[in-house]
Amino acid sequence: MRKVRAFTLVELLAVIGIIAVLVSLLLPALGRARESANRTACLSNLRQLGMAFQLYVQDNNGTYPNAANGVRSDADWIYWQADRDPSQSRIAPYLAKQFNDRYFLCPSDDASSHPGPEAYRYSYTLNARIGGAHKTTTDYLPEFPPIKQNKILRPSQKILMIDESSAGIDDGAWAVFSLEVTDGRDHNMLSNRHDKMAEKIGDSHLGRRNATFVDGHADFINREWCLMPSYCDPRAP
Repeated sequence: MRKVRAFTLVELLAVIGIIAVLVSLLLPALGRARESANRTACLSNLRQLGMAFQLYVQDNNGTYPNAANGVRSDADWIYWQADRDPSQSRIAPYLAKQFNDRYFLCPSDDASSHPGPEAYRYSYTLNARIGGAHKTTTDYLPEFPPIKQNKILRPSQKILMIDESSAGIDDGAWAVFSLEVTDGRDHNMLSNRHDKMAEKIGDSHLGRRNATFVDGHADFINREWCLMPSYCDPRAP
């Protein structure tokens, strides 16, 4: 009769050790692949939004919707407050027949973590210098009137929307040139969720993230562009 040889304890431990090493090597790669897929999906969302804004402007005499900074207006690009129907917001009909949250939310963003008593549950914000913003009780957001598309210089270079940092996002407006830190949070900064190395460094000026430009294209841009008028101010040369 043939004798069957069983694994010894040492051999089993060696196999388990090899499997553990392989898993430790594969997990970071899988994490990077997942984050890369999320970044692509986020960029696709912003590209779709950019196209929707183009269509909206064509139908509204070259004027953009309001930036939805908290002072409610029927012209808000997104109805984000809990008691408003987001499907009735100005951009929603240009995206799909039925409202879908996925167009407004980055896959890597946990909207439940957003600060504020009435949390903004989406990821993307509109340049207040372009969409216009009403005066609020806060000090960091001055009032801007909406701008006509034909008044925007170098539209392929001017940022229309960003994927804003979840640490300070509190409404639908990206308050350009109001990038101070208040209450321990970075307000109006481009998120760096998809740039893990820069996120670990902890410098709010470093890293890259997705954004949409006035001409409708979307790109993975340097975070510091948020600080530069040539990218943020629609009237800057």
